[in-house]
Amino acid sequence: MSTISFTSVQRILKGIAPGYGFEIRLWEYRLKERWAGIVGMSIAAHTRPDRIKFRKLYVIVENSVWLQQLMFLKPTLLEKINAAMEQPLINDMAFRIGEWAEGITQPMGTEEPQAPGSSEALIIATQYTASVKNPDLRRSLTRVIVKALTPKPTLTILGHRRERSVPR
Repeated sequence: MSTISFTSVQRILKGIAPGYGFEIRLWEYRLKERWAGIVGMSIAAHTRPDRIKFRKLYVIVENSVWLQQLMFLKPTLLEKINAAMEQPLINDMAFRIGEWAEGITQPMGTEEPQAPGSSEALIIATQYTASVKNPDLRRSLTRVIVKALTPKPTLTILGHRRERSVPR
């Protein structure tokens, strides 16, 4: 009898990735998944890796204070990132201030608190997203639905009511 051997998908992807040019994309994906564990929760709460281009990692930073701090930590971060990944692929890092776009998952434990009075919206959103299997996607969709269902605060100015956008 002959023996059948199976090859894991991970091994197959590692074998074909360089030939098709998506080795960097796989590395980026793994880095994004491990970001908080590599750089630490305090840094991960204010940053996110954006992309890698020409062996340079571009990182989105919440504000100028963090950008300045990260400039001082750059050599240490480069070393940590390359040590944590199976194969060091980055030689440099660039930081830029950027907005946290909707749908971008923050590191676990740093999610925005729910707006007061949104418990009904949370229940409805949870029901709608219960069938989504990916936990990160489910959490993001739930946040978006809650935000859409939660009434906006209103201001009364000289007897006139108007909606007011309040940053969360």
